[in-house]
Amino acid sequence: MSRSVEPLAALSGHTDRVWQVCWDHTGRTLASCSADKTVCLWTASVGDTTSWTCGAVLTEGHERTVRAVAFSPSGRLLASASFDATAAVWDREQQWSCAATLEGHESEVKSVAWSRSGKYLATCSRDKSVWLWEMTDETELDFECAAVLMAHSQDVKRVAWSPVEDRLASCGYDDVVRLYYDDGDDWVSGAVLKGHSSTVWSVSWESSGTRIASCSDDGTVKIWRQGDTPDSWVCIATVAGHHPRPVYDIAWCPLTGLIATACGDDGVRVFAEEKADAGDGQTSFAMVAHVARAHERDVNAVSWSPAERGVLATAGDDGKVKLWRVSEE
Repeated sequence: MSRSVEPLAALSGHTDRVWQVCWDHTGRTLASCSADKTVCLWTASVGDTTSWTCGAVLTEGHERTVRAVAFSPSGRLLASASFDATAAVWDREQQWSCAATLEGHESEVKSVAWSRSGKYLATCSRDKSVWLWEMTDETELDFECAAVLMAHSQDVKRVAWSPVEDRLASCGYDDVVRLYYDDGDDWVSGAVLKGHSSTVWSVSWESSGTRIASCSDDGTVKIWRQGDTPDSWVCIATVAGHHPRPVYDIAWCPLTGLIATACGDDGVRVFAEEKADAGDGQTSFAMVAHVARAHERDVNAVSWSPAERGVLATAGDDGKVKLWRVSEE
């Protein structure tokens, strides 16, 4: 059954392409980052998701493109990743001043993500590595490197933590998704999800933590389910034939179960799960909405509101952040 998509707002402030957008836990603050080297923080008017103002522009933290942003679970901290090979941590309690700069990667940092506990921050880079940073002092915002994971053979594009435990997923140019966990002594590489035929641009966990959606340069979306053990994962669905160009981002809504994708054809698509086949464990997803010209150029990011059902934020090469409402059935 198709869903309607209503445009809510178009936010202008960046002067170059917007790479990513993310929400804080309240759904009242959005962060966006851009090739213009800045991070913008947008605040919604009380009770009005169509009225947003830019409350702050963070300009001092990075010397090159800011590729990714992520709020901590509490919403106090914002992490950003940059092509200048650093990640920065910004403190809301200090009027969004840069409270820490994390150095160690040898090349562009492509993604940043907080663990559910807020204890760990993950970063990944063109240098093929994933770094785990442990926050050792919440007051002083001190971080130390807990692990450097070199499991990927090429550029790592995205990191994403499970919503239910401290388990990390990463993906990249080597066409696979990798999972990591703490075995009690050290962080180790676990399952490797193979099936895409080209770069895996992004991954998103379902709210249960037992399924992962991945999207790729090959134009497909794959759904993976955990098997009998934490390191046993199988592909239970491939969504193909909808994206004529690379799928750059994917987001699995924790409130509705809908999946949104960002595509290089300027479009945003929304998929809903159809009834699973109890016989072989497979499932399928149907496209229920398509905004053909969501942005004037490539769509780089999609992110669902964690607080309001069906509200979706997108970002594109046209320098815009946009908000949409996807209708219920």
